[in-house]
Amino acid sequence: MITVMILFAGFLLTAFVQRLELANQLDSLLAEGILQYRTPELDSFFILISDIGSIKTILPAAILLAAVFLYKRNLYVPVLLIANVFLVRWLNHFIKGLFGRERPQFEQVVSAGYYSFPSGHSMNSAAFYGFVCFLLVVLLKAQKSLKSVIWITGIVLVSFIGLSRIYLGVHYPVDVIGGFCLGGALMLLFIKAFYYFDKNRNF
Repeated sequence: MITVMILFAGFLLTAFVQRLELANQLDSLLAEGILQYRTPELDSFFILISDIGSIKTILPAAILLAAVFLYKRNLYVPVLLIANVFLVRWLNHFIKGLFGRERPQFEQVVSAGYYSFPSGHSMNSAAFYGFVCFLLVVLLKAQKSLKSVIWITGIVLVSFIGLSRIYLGVHYPVDVIGGFCLGGALMLLFIKAFYYFDKNRNF
């Protein structure tokens, strides 16, 4: 729970920082520093990466994985997978409404609506793909070397999803960091829920 509290504190810090004018100026400068490297090839690459972090990819992936676990007669993992997707998405939408931070005014490679903080793609991908990495490590009984490969792959993927949102001009860096912090905290809570149901397995 200590790690969850640290990540939640990190989210609260980003929530405070995004209200400061000086921090907003720095946020814009950092984003502009990334935008200057735009090329048509990178545009296509980061659009693809961004799509991996979108609901149109995460939801089908969750349904597919849930179906696999149902086939294996495991009921609690499918519940956790689907709950992960919808709870995180609802919570992100609710928090965005609370803070009401407008989207960046940069030229956007893709369109994005509603508010900016925290990044939904970052929050969803950290919570979902992080939880999937955990499931792979635990249920495959992965050796130490394979565990490292799985977690590193997950971290790199989620990091690139967050970076893609800045590159595409639809989020500030603080939006992404805040999404990572809150998504990571939720991932850990889902991991704790997994252990609870696994220990008290009644279904």
